[in-house]
Amino acid sequence: MKRRDLLRTSAAMTLAPLWMRSFENTNVKAEEHANDEPNIRLKLGLNAFTFNTALIDGEMTRNDVIDFCRDHQIDGVDMTGYYFQQYPEVPDDRLLFEFKRYAFENGVTVSGTGVKNNFSVADAEQFQHEIQLVKNWIPVTAKLGGDVLRIFSGRRLAKSQDRRAIFDRMVTTLQDCAKMAADHGVILGLQPHHDFLKTAEQTIELLDAVDDPWLKVVLDTGSLRDEPVYDEIEKLLPHSVTWQLKKDTWIDGNLVPVDLPRIKAIINKVGYSGFLPLELTGSFDDLRQRRRQAADFATSIRDEVIG
Repeated sequence: MKRRDLLRTSAAMTLAPLWMRSFENTNVKAEEHANDEPNIRLKLGLNAFTFNTALIDGEMTRNDVIDFCRDHQIDGVDMTGYYFQQYPEVPDDRLLFEFKRYAFENGVTVSGTGVKNNFSVADAEQFQHEIQLVKNWIPVTAKLGGDVLRIFSGRRLAKSQDRRAIFDRMVTTLQDCAKMAADHGVILGLQPHHDFLKTAEQTIELLDAVDDPWLKVVLDTGSLRDEPVYDEIEKLLPHSVTWQLKKDTWIDGNLVPVDLPRIKAIINKVGYSGFLPLELTGSFDDLRQRRRQAADFATSIRDEVIG
């Protein structure tokens, strides 16, 4: 071996262990840092119900909602099924794809849609219609490019109804629907709405009984009333696939403004990644004012929660 080759080889052998130790130390530090806090990625969303009055009256179109999201840097929209005029019938593919294309061209994701099902209905024939409603809209969600079909458990029970029997029937039904949802790559988002499901405990009990990863929770902050609201949010968040973040929450029977820094603290503690859709409720007369309210709330969420 020539002298210069011997020196080059010796230098490489000397430096290699130092480089390897540096690389290993960097990896160890990265792993340690990664465990410091949950991995969180949030995207601002909008539930189209925010503009419900205008959409129902025809003062606003679905594309107008997309324009609003584009103009206010809102990443995604939950376009509820009944804003398609054919609802509860399934819209034709051309209508769905045109809306999907318009959203895409404006940089907005259709994060999902939703239906108004009632799995606690007493009438057997009507119950089958409720199941079919959910099953019909699972493929619609997939065609729109959405990840979540937002559904409900059921309305409050009549005194004559047996809650345990309804619960057991609901478990079987949700298992059946979740199986179909999985086949289409769609997650069922169960929204507790102060109806059949009033508390985090009741909701988690139903989720555990169904035991299917394609059934998750829509965390509706305005429908938690029977227990301390922020405790309920923290319990539900590990099971949640999306939100309906409302301007007001119920505390001791009163509506008070939502505490966004506290929402952020819960997300940081528990961990959550995905859309954080805002929703304004109630009817309104002045669409311009409603737009300003939604834009202001979007800014607050972006500044105080998403960062």
